[in-house]
Amino acid sequence: MDSVIDIKENAEVEIEIQVHGMTCMFQSKRTLIGNYFEYQGKQMDVVGRNMEEGLFLHDQERQNKYPIFEDANGTHIMSPNDVCMIDELEEFVDAGIDSFKIDGILKSLSYMTEVTSLYRKAIDLLTTDKDAYEDQKEDWVKRIEEIQPVNRSIDTGFFFKKRFIKIRGGRGNGIIERWYF
Repeated sequence: MDSVIDIKENAEVEIEIQVHGMTCMFQSKRTLIGNYFEYQGKQMDVVGRNMEEGLFLHDQERQNKYPIFEDANGTHIMSPNDVCMIDELEEFVDAGIDSFKIDGILKSLSYMTEVTSLYRKAIDLLTTDKDAYEDQKEDWVKRIEEIQPVNRSIDTGFFFKKRFIKIRGGRGNGIIERWYF
């Protein structure tokens, strides 16, 4: 969250953040699944897979299922959960974030209509009456949980998770390690 606010404070362009929906964790311009099946000697059409058919990468260690689909832009591996920030909008509004993205990939029209309506109400109430927003926000989360597909839980994504990056580089005979938190 702090990184988003830092970026906004130093950016010379408008900033958009995703506040709802699944996020793309990996994207390749190649049709990896189609190429795999072709390599196996199987003629399978994976383009246009819909929600009902579903194709998943199953992570046994974490018990996560990552939706995979291919289209004209390549292969996409998506997050196992949907981001839901409807109850965390105040910091974004206060920071002056320019636009909020609600991603509807692999979601039904009725789901997207309901979610968009809830976020519109939340943003409007937050900008006019913060106390009323605080009173209402848990009800919006509950409503989203009610309409959420059974195989897609909601969370705050990486907004509040501590992350670290380990960078290893060699100089001469030594290895330099840096950890960022």
